[in-house]
Amino acid sequence: MKLKKLLAALSITISLVLASPFALAAATADEIAGRLACQCGGCSLAVTECDHEGCPSAGPIHEQVKDMVAEGQTEDAIIGNFVNTYGAGVLYTAAAAAPSGQDSGHEAGVFPFIAILLAGVVAFFVLSKLTGRSKQGGRYKR
Repeated sequence: MKLKKLLAALSITISLVLASPFALAAATADEIAGRLACQCGGCSLAVTECDHEGCPSAGPIHEQVKDMVAEGQTEDAIIGNFVNTYGAGVLYTAAAAAPSGQDSGHEAGVFPFIAILLAGVVAFFVLSKLTGRSKQGGRYKR
């Protein structure tokens, strides 16, 4: 009985660990650069979205972010470096740049957590079926 409970707990833990890279993955250079505002003055876009021809800002900032990620710096350290260099205006806010009536996409952050929760529920039901248990009369019987 204890072994089966341990097995159930272990499989749920494994499913959560396998699902966690979606929630806990390190930010990529593109994601970090997408949080930074282009400093060219010709647009109000993120570094990754600037299409200003010959932009003196977006390309070099994006390359610098890639180099910092390759060096193993954390997202917070990279963002902090740019805030120290350019000031708080370097932080890109999609809500400010989005046309009215559109949201900024912040709700997408809950999807990894929903996936982890769903993986745990699925693991629970699969384990219940695999162990052949059903609750009858207050006790578990095979």
